[in-house]
Amino acid sequence: MFDHLIVGIDGRDGGRDAVALARALAPKRMTLVHAYALDAAPPFMTTDFLGAAQAEADRTVETLRDELDLDADTVAIGDRSPARAIQQAATEREADGIVLGSAHHGALSRLLLGDVGRAVLNDAPCAVVVAPRGYAEQAAPPRRIAVGYDDGPEARAALEVARAAADELGAALTLVNVWDVPQAAVPEAMYLAGDEELLRVLRDGAQERLDAGLATAGPQAKGVLERGEPAHVLAELSEHQDLLVVGSRGWGPVRRIMLGSTSDRLVHRAACPVLVVPRPDDAEGGAPAASDAGDQVAT
Repeated sequence: MFDHLIVGIDGRDGGRDAVALARALAPKRMTLVHAYALDAAPPFMTTDFLGAAQAEADRTVETLRDELDLDADTVAIGDRSPARAIQQAATEREADGIVLGSAHHGALSRLLLGDVGRAVLNDAPCAVVVAPRGYAEQAAPPRRIAVGYDDGPEARAALEVARAAADELGAALTLVNVWDVPQAAVPEAMYLAGDEELLRVLRDGAQERLDAGLATAGPQAKGVLERGEPAHVLAELSEHQDLLVVGSRGWGPVRRIMLGSTSDRLVHRAACPVLVVPRPDDAEGGAPAASDAGDQVAT
């Protein structure tokens, strides 16, 4: 699934969780990146200060590698923006994934990104996987993988990654489509929100989109159709999954991650690791329509 993973470490437990998740995903190559913040205000930016900061960062990342007996490259980068440093490391090394741990003050067994993690996710040049706090204590190759799916280009890109992961890791694959009456519906639809015919049309449309994904997902994949608020439904489903895969929102820079409401909430509320896939090169530009039920997956 992954040729080269960049693993962000910070000397805290979140870095160990990220390493454990990277190991579980079994990449061909791994690079530990310790991106540390540099205060840009003089007079602290002396040669001695910079050298000492770099040496300490080098020791931190190398010590973790040796302690965990990893076959991995190491790099320490000082930058005013640690998130930018991690993104640049991924770009320069042509990595196809970045792995992050949750903030150390997060709720146990839940994702909670700090400022650096959120900044890495927004505008990341490749897929980003986030480990819940405490993941290192229970790390194992994923055996149950779920993907949010609405048949849009972003969801199809997420399905491609999820299917590759399931095939490589021997995991069960579940496609999930979450539908509901659009909140920004036209007045007539709002008036008919409880009408059975309207609900049937919306449910049938969601089922068609789910069936389209199942047709390409392989004979072993199964589908789940749920009505509700997307982030809430997917977060609840994550309690029984080992990896949750979602796409980026349907607009923003090509081949970059741009978090929307659902993916942003999932990386704070999911019980299992979340993999966010960048939008594909051939995705159409423009903001998604307010009535697009697929917002639950692609954003």
